[in-house]
Amino acid sequence: MTTTTSRRWLPDLALQEVRRHRGAILAWILAGGGIMWVFGAAYQVQLSTFPGGAKEFGASVAAAADAMRALVGPADSLDTYGGYVTFHNLGYAAIMLGFWALFMGSRAVRGAEERGEVTGWLATGRRRALLVLDEALGYLASMTIVVAAVGLMTWLGTLAAGQPQLLRSFGAIAMVALAASVFFALALLLSQLVGSSRTSSGIAGALMLATFLVANLNQNMGWWGWLRFISPFWYAQQSRLLIPGHNLDAGATIVLVAACVALTGAAALAFEARDVGAPLWSLRRRAPTARPFRMRRPWLSTTAGAALAARRNGLLLWFAGAAAWFALYIAMTPTILQYWSSSDLIRRMLGAMPATSLTDQYISYVVNLTAPLVTAFALLQAAAWVRDSDEKRTDMEMASPVSRRRLWLERIAALTGGATVLVAGCVAGMGLGAWAGGIALTGDGVLRAAGDLLLLAMATGAVGGLIVATLRSGVAIGVLGAFLGVSFFVTVFGPLFNWPAWVLRLSFFQAFGTPYTSAVELRDALFMAGVAVIGTAVTIVIAERRSTAP
Repeated sequence: MTTTTSRRWLPDLALQEVRRHRGAILAWILAGGGIMWVFGAAYQVQLSTFPGGAKEFGASVAAAADAMRALVGPADSLDTYGGYVTFHNLGYAAIMLGFWALFMGSRAVRGAEERGEVTGWLATGRRRALLVLDEALGYLASMTIVVAAVGLMTWLGTLAAGQPQLLRSFGAIAMVALAASVFFALALLLSQLVGSSRTSSGIAGALMLATFLVANLNQNMGWWGWLRFISPFWYAQQSRLLIPGHNLDAGATIVLVAACVALTGAAALAFEARDVGAPLWSLRRRAPTARPFRMRRPWLSTTAGAALAARRNGLLLWFAGAAAWFALYIAMTPTILQYWSSSDLIRRMLGAMPATSLTDQYISYVVNLTAPLVTAFALLQAAAWVRDSDEKRTDMEMASPVSRRRLWLERIAALTGGATVLVAGCVAGMGLGAWAGGIALTGDGVLRAAGDLLLLAMATGAVGGLIVATLRSGVAIGVLGAFLGVSFFVTVFGPLFNWPAWVLRLSFFQAFGTPYTSAVELRDALFMAGVAVIGTAVTIVIAERRSTAP
């Protein structure tokens, strides 16, 4: 707890916040930083074999960059490594880092109330506004660690690409983090206005996606282009430091800093004004009226059913997000194929593909891009298991009583049910995008892709359960994130650097294959199914030998 006599470099509560998110920090360093490092070497390999060198390479990528502007932002100087990595990586990094930041912001104070910790904080005599400041300092320390490590990896990537940029590497990552930090502060404020951390994170996430699209598409929005001035991402785009000729925009940077400070200050004032456990404003409710007793819903009698019912709003957002992801990518197929017809860059990055039409190869590419999204869903479910243990909800479930075996079986069942909703969103998005783009989908390819995505989620969930049951702390999420990051690296960069086949087979994403264009090999399907079954079985064995709740 925070005390007024603490002499550490950060208040105790801020240090606690850093420790709470150490797993996510580790995952960002290993996965995010590793991608920035290895990408430099991959770029150099691609450039050395590309006909026409850097100039022709940049020209060939320009068509794809323009078509994907909504997802990655504006592109410039694509014949340089700085311009290419900004287009290819930093746009995605901004939105992913934003999701992490708003998750931390929504749970910084409201999550502590849900865990029952706030009363202990207030009992120390520390003012509420200072408690909010402690949480913000904990977030700032966590993000600083990520920026320093990923910035270092980015610099190593520029070295590998033969275009070293030391200070600009750190500056580029810092600007991305600064834009994400606005959504930490926004979610922190929203969590004071609404009654739960999940609601605040959902609202903040929707606003973040909207402002992200506004920042990327404002030139095509006509009169509505003025909305860019409320988008943190647009201000961050004014300082794309890795691109030659672009420098730090002091005015835009000041706006972002001011937004973070103002939103955090407003959150502190709101926390001072409201009651613990209640939103700042609430609607008047009528006096309860007598209602006839109704039989309890049967699906709530199981842990899996209750978990799915409790997370139905979140699953709805996952469904909508997956559908929008696929619809946008598939609808762009005609434009992207113009780029594919003149360059084999994406195919070489993903490895060899069967001899099918370019349309099918592109849809297969989109399906493969979705595999990390499915594993991210499983990662978040594993994080929820750790959180349930920390907040003693697991103890309550086991006091029902529920055996550890049943607990873990139903957890995996709930993950499978949630993943089914996510995959259904993917299929719906494929159909919508194909209709919008005038694309004919392959029915058996869609079914194979859906089944393989679900199998990947189950295997990832089983590994996550095994790690959570073994480590029983937030470190488990960092370990799982690192495992998935390494697995993704092996698949993406292994074929590029001619790594041995046995190394590639160790990757989940390699076993995933290319289900849309070809049948999944029996060996790979059995590998993922075996991981799902054996991982769950070993998790149960480990959990049953524990004297405390997993």
